[in-house]
Amino acid sequence: MDRPQPITIGRKLAAVASLAYAKLVLIAYWIISNIIPSWRRDPKWTLRRAVGFRLSGWAVSEFSPKFQDICSRDWSAEPDEKELRRWNVGFARTGELQGPLLGEVGRLEKETGAKRVRVGVYWYGPQDENGRRDYSASPGERILLYLHAGMYVIGSAHPSDMSSFIPTQLCNFARTVPRVASVEYRLSSMTPNASTHPFPTALIDTLTAFRYLLELGFSPDNIFIGGDSSGANLALALTRYLVEEESLSLAGLILFSPWCDLTSSHSRPGMSRQIKREKDVLGSAIDPGSYSANALLCGLSPENPYISPACKWILPSFGGFPPTYLAAGEMEVFLDEIKTLKSRMEGIVDGGLVYDETPGAPHGTLTHTYFMEPERSQLITRVAEWIDDIRPTPQQPLIYI
Repeated sequence: MDRPQPITIGRKLAAVASLAYAKLVLIAYWIISNIIPSWRRDPKWTLRRAVGFRLSGWAVSEFSPKFQDICSRDWSAEPDEKELRRWNVGFARTGELQGPLLGEVGRLEKETGAKRVRVGVYWYGPQDENGRRDYSASPGERILLYLHAGMYVIGSAHPSDMSSFIPTQLCNFARTVPRVASVEYRLSSMTPNASTHPFPTALIDTLTAFRYLLELGFSPDNIFIGGDSSGANLALALTRYLVEEESLSLAGLILFSPWCDLTSSHSRPGMSRQIKREKDVLGSAIDPGSYSANALLCGLSPENPYISPACKWILPSFGGFPPTYLAAGEMEVFLDEIKTLKSRMEGIVDGGLVYDETPGAPHGTLTHTYFMEPERSQLITRVAEWIDDIRPTPQQPLIYI
């Protein structure tokens, strides 16, 4: 199966019933069970934040895995002009990726039989005089290639997705990156008999989008690569391929709460995956052996630098990686593996590493639209300032808007 099957009326009704149950029963229960500050996960939290935390955890760990088909968009869908105007975004589709892929990724492409497709790209930022029909780079223009979250099994680059806060706000706040290209990469799924779009399918799609930016006239050293959660994992993999196999220099790498170890090397007692499970929205949703991990791997060992760069059992190189901004939340289950990633990248990546840990924040601070303010706006502002402080190569002038 290469494209999603139509969603039946029964599935839609089941999803509506589940949402109604959450709204009418669970939220009322969470309000009552958090009404006294000492009953909350963190007594300093407001009631709004405590209830929002529980709702997000339910959506990630229960609703999304059960209704993966409803929580995702068809990667092959084409938004019409009315939809694009409504969301104030552009959309284009790349050509198919040309030429052989090298090294480990090329080998896995052949082994898995991954197909190459024309990939959808949503464009965030100001319109041009032609109404976003010409996406060519201006001389010296810098851009962010963004990869959305979703455990590799849900989510979308579409502006209705929670992750869209990141590309929308970064092109508003970063004066030197006026546009963001967000990739509608194919998602993994699993049935009893097969896995659809396992690794390296999403990586091939992001490579396709990167080559598309080159065709538009963007220089590699003017391209930032960024992602959130599983999208940050994918951003790390894309950067690794471009640095190690194509010897490219990039503008920068932005990692929000990266999922960077799919093995169990960070699952021992006393580590954040255990002690923060009750404090984070993820819980056990993407533990080793979870649906998300199995759908992505399809039997492939996760002890691979492209998949688990923070795994304690391997020692991947980060030589040649660009300046990196690494953000985490103090309460997230990924905290220990993110700190392992930090220790491996410090002093190695070209241009240095900035590590930003938000106190009291769960996983995915930037995707929690209504209960993680002002922290999420403060974080996006710091990242935008970091982008603007990154100096271009001498032959590339810095353009402000």
